Amino acid sequence: MQPASEAGEIIDWVSRVLKEERGLVIASPPLEATIFRVENTKWAYVFCESGLSINVLYTLDDAGKRAVGLKLSEGMEVPAELSRFKFARQKSKLAGTIRGSYFVIKGGLPSDRRVHQEAGVVAAEAGGPGRSTDRPADRPRGPHDARILRGCGAIGE
Repeated sequence: MQPASEAGEIIDWVSRVLKEERGLVIASPPLEATIFRVENTKWAYVFCESGLSINVLYTLDDAGKRAVGLKLSEGMEVPAELSRFKFARQKSKLAGTIRGSYFVIKGGLPSDRRVHQEAGVVAAEAGGPGRSTDRPADRPRGPHDARILRGCGAIGE
């Protein structure tokens, strides 16, 4: 996890995905961001001052899954720019009750080669699933990080 001041490339890339896919511009300033790889899937997370969490998931296969997830912290109002989305309540042992929504990425992703190289993502062969140079795999930050990392064996129960 990197502070926003050091994660500009990741934040810009996620912002471009939101803008190009749905014309979204998030008003809340970002606090932290990270990007990592679990097996054949890359994840980028941006955590905002308002409590909003944005993640971009995409598989490396050409016809793979690609989506954007939007999570609201407990008690957080839906930001005006996200009012057209429906948010379902989800209970999480790690995060309490959150509300989430998502959309499938239909267009191509903006170029990510430079973002991932500069973000320090380590290929699975080099560092193991879910490992990145900015955050050890045994320190998940979000509710999804822990579940994903446990599922691929990068951290224990």
